[in-house]
Amino acid sequence: MRFSLRRPRVSPVDFRGAMRLPVVKRDLTAVPSFSGALTSGGRAQIQLPLREGETALRYHQVMITFAHASMTLASIEAIRVKLNGENIWELSLTQLDLISRFDKRAALTATGDTMTLDFERMALENPAARFSTAINGAAPTLASLLAQAGIDRVGRSGQSLNPVSDFTIELQGAAGAPAITLSARAIVSNANPWQGSAIIRRRRIDWVVGATGEQALNIELTQPTQDRWLNRLYIFATSAQMTAARLMVDNRVRHQRTATENSKIQSDIGIRAPQTGLYVLDFTEHGHHENPILARGQGAIQLYATFGSTGTYPIIVETLGRVTS
Repeated sequence: MRFSLRRPRVSPVDFRGAMRLPVVKRDLTAVPSFSGALTSGGRAQIQLPLREGETALRYHQVMITFAHASMTLASIEAIRVKLNGENIWELSLTQLDLISRFDKRAALTATGDTMTLDFERMALENPAARFSTAINGAAPTLASLLAQAGIDRVGRSGQSLNPVSDFTIELQGAAGAPAITLSARAIVSNANPWQGSAIIRRRRIDWVVGATGEQALNIELTQPTQDRWLNRLYIFATSAQMTAARLMVDNRVRHQRTATENSKIQSDIGIRAPQTGLYVLDFTEHGHHENPILARGQGAIQLYATFGSTGTYPIIVETLGRVTS
């Protein structure tokens, strides 16, 4: 058997290449205050510092504390995460609460609590894989990646592969929301240019279902040229409203379960905590970081679901891909 000491190649669009590298220490830090006002129809924003060079920051979680005696989770109707002006996340606080509980975080208290925006992929077996999607202020250049892979010819030696120049979080109040107080902290580490060549995107779409029985929906990638992997699909429906789901990628079945089976399987594995009102197609439910579905260039992605009642059902499509520069 022959062995090689040559370092493994790291793909500029593959989050898995960074899995082989060490994880740095994380710290809790203060961040700037919110601007604007989170009131009825109002918006509050926070711009997070990135810094440069050796002091550049890498964001693993942002924790936002909210409070008002008369608010509910529905009072915050939109949470948007923006990188370089692009909405990479958009979901409500109610939806975030269900997703966080699925990942075994505690349920939020409606009148005041701390929501956590996880930029890591939770509960993976490989810690470096979990941290690889953190928002990285220092990204690798094409030259450095090619050099690590042992490739001498470099075309665009100075181009950053994941350039993050602006990182903003915006909250929007629902109609009738009270004046909600906000503050934030973040879990950060020193930015690591060898980890973080992928980010998590979460795009919300509303599926209008006008008939019962099996219905079909075409799933489109948010950024077809940047997104490569389909990590999860969240469908906000109870097991009575949606009784089964099937996912086809390039005419191949990649998921097929009833709602009861899906909940049972994920509960028995023990890494996730299935929630009433949420069906998750989770391709990392066993904790393996290499299980997301390769989506880019794979033909049509079609979701088939069997509905017991009509209505509008929100879906969040979660993908992994590069930052839009």
